[in-house]
Amino acid sequence: MPTLNELSEALRAQLVEILIGGDDELKPSSNSFVTWFSPGVPFEATDFDFASKGLGSGATAEEEKRLLDQSYLFSTLVDFAPDASGLLNLDQQQTIYRSAQ
Repeated sequence: MPTLNELSEALRAQLVEILIGGDDELKPSSNSFVTWFSPGVPFEATDFDFASKGLGSGATAEEEKRLLDQSYLFSTLVDFAPDASGLLNLDQQQTIYRSAQ
């Protein structure tokens, strides 16, 4: 029976293959990597109103500002790219995310 560590490694390998795996004709970039937050960042369904409603669809100026703020905060979160230029050891494999909340 596989250990929890072996299962998590298998899941990570599958995620990497799905997200940046490439194929026979197009190989993945050597600078590609997958990272995620631990323990995670909680979201509410309304935090994604900007995606479901679209930008420019706010009924009022306040609602439009809220949609724009949501899209900015989400893009800031998912577009974070850590410096992968050097070798990483266990001491260097963390970052601090500070929310505007």
